This record gives sequence, structure tokens and C-alpha cells, in this order.
Amino acid sequence: IDALKTVSKKINEFMNKDKTMLIITHHAKILDYLNVDKVFLISEGKIVKEGDKKLIKEIEVKGYK
Repeated sequence: IDALKTVSKKINEFMNKDKTMLIITHHAKILDYLNVDKVFLISEGKIVKEGDKKLIKEIEVKGYK
């Protein structure tokens, strides 16, 4: 958890309104510490769902299939 906090702190410091960052992860826990605007669920190479940070919790509860 400490490593996630350290990495996400640096990412948040780097980000501003003039930058775009794409983060691909299989571990949603890091997203708890990041200020994200959009979340995309990709399955078999295709975007199958799009949302905001609430989508992360929905996937944790319901799964992604």
C-alpha cells in the first residue's frame, strides 16, 4: 500500500489540466489514490464500458463480465 501511495502521489503531482495520462492496470487499488476523470473497461482489446471513478467500485462489486 505504501508503494501505491508513493507512486500515485507522484502521478497526481505530475498531472494538470494541460496533460493527459493513460494508466493501464489490473489492480484497481491504485485508482483509489489517483484523481481520475475517466475509467474505461477493456475486454478482448475493445472498450466495453466507460464511466467515472464510480465504475471502479461497480466492477469490484459486480465483476466485469
